[in-house]
Amino acid sequence: MRNYIIRAYKDIFEIKWLLKNPGHVDQSVHGRRFKVPGDPESGLEKPSYDPYEITKNKPPLAYLACPELVEKNIQERMKDNYEINAKKNRMTVEEYAKNLDTKAKELMKDAIPFVAIRTSTLSKILEDGKFKSQFESGTSTALFAPSIRAEGENELFGYSINRTPPEKRPIYGYFSNKPENETSPLVKGYGEVVVRFKPDIMKRTTVTMTDSLGVSGKIAPKPVHEADRTIFDNSTMNGKEPLKYQTLEDVTPYPEAQYHGGVSTNDIEHVLLPKNKSTPKDIITQLEKMNISYSYELEG
Repeated sequence: MRNYIIRAYKDIFEIKWLLKNPGHVDQSVHGRRFKVPGDPESGLEKPSYDPYEITKNKPPLAYLACPELVEKNIQERMKDNYEINAKKNRMTVEEYAKNLDTKAKELMKDAIPFVAIRTSTLSKILEDGKFKSQFESGTSTALFAPSIRAEGENELFGYSINRTPPEKRPIYGYFSNKPENETSPLVKGYGEVVVRFKPDIMKRTTVTMTDSLGVSGKIAPKPVHEADRTIFDNSTMNGKEPLKYQTLEDVTPYPEAQYHGGVSTNDIEHVLLPKNKSTPKDIITQLEKMNISYSYELEG
């Protein structure tokens, strides 16, 4: 019990400290659960690329650096669910897995990249010219937990826990097959303003069919155009039939998008503002000045 209390106090202290010093993570507080090449403490050979140096066509991913570890781990965890669902569909496990790969690609074929944010956040984005992660801003509309997020980004993408600059970390959003005026209430929980990004951002975007925070070992994020069976959360597959999914919303209200390499106002295609038209005039003026398309949510 004493150890748990000490750990809790350390976590509280660290969160308070990080509010003042976003971007720093104390390696001694939280241990790594999945080793990724490139970190001195991992004991694994450094990959040919630096984990946080992004190219537009190759997001940083742990499976690119160490595919045999990640893929084997995911496939082993999914084996039982594959067997159950394959039997229901009168397929072999191999046939079912292949069909699931095809389904993942079909669902992502017409996916639209979005992010939901607060009106106050939109104002800061327009002022700064870019979107900021919680490491850089020191805030979050979801869970503010830099240590946990840093571990997850290390395990899933290969970002160094300590050495990745705050501005180099991914920005999180979501995908949908529907236009922004049909955003689900769950997504609106992240913010009343919906931003649609230009299609070009997909080149440096990865996807998981669930919130990636705290699910390492269950999913493997993949570049949008390489989506396969491993983007599904295997823990929710038993009792459900992924092959019957017709839209992303059939899978989850929040198919998560991870945008790598920085996201700026130049990546914005359209902004959907709240229907009550209460958006401050200075924001409207700034949108018009920057030639960013916007509209108001439909009444009803």
